[in-house]
Amino acid sequence: MVPIESVSWAKGLKGRHCPEGEVEKIVALTMTMRRLALRLSARAHAQPPALPESIARLINPAVEKAREDFRMIADALTRVFREGSTQVPIPSTKAARQGFRSALLEVRSQNLLAGQSLESVRSYLSLAHRLDVIADDLETCRDQTLALAMERYWDDYSL
Repeated sequence: MVPIESVSWAKGLKGRHCPEGEVEKIVALTMTMRRLALRLSARAHAQPPALPESIARLINPAVEKAREDFRMIADALTRVFREGSTQVPIPSTKAARQGFRSALLEVRSQNLLAGQSLESVRSYLSLAHRLDVIADDLETCRDQTLALAMERYWDDYSL
């Protein structure tokens, strides 16, 4: 979890080599990361009902691929801050999102939701929404991180 105290810490970075505009970017990134951490924590505690086998067969590989891609993005973000360089390549969520959307379209085109229980449809829609929200937050973290100019001040602070 990203503690709320990290916002106060980030505001304390303002100085000769870390201008106020950069501090604002770090605070915004901190808030985005906090929101993402809260969503991931809530998702980990939620146990949505299982999808019907016909739907799960199409969706599960895309979900696993998205999780793998999301882990790669998180690892790259970690490297940026460990190395103090925005030159570290950070993948986009676009490929994961496209793969998942393709699986969703396949479910729809095969009309697999027809005749399913309300709970199954709700679970399907909830999963689609959760992955989309997580992808949005990760993409925002990526963009906010790449917008930082940390090379200018990294050695002045112990992050």
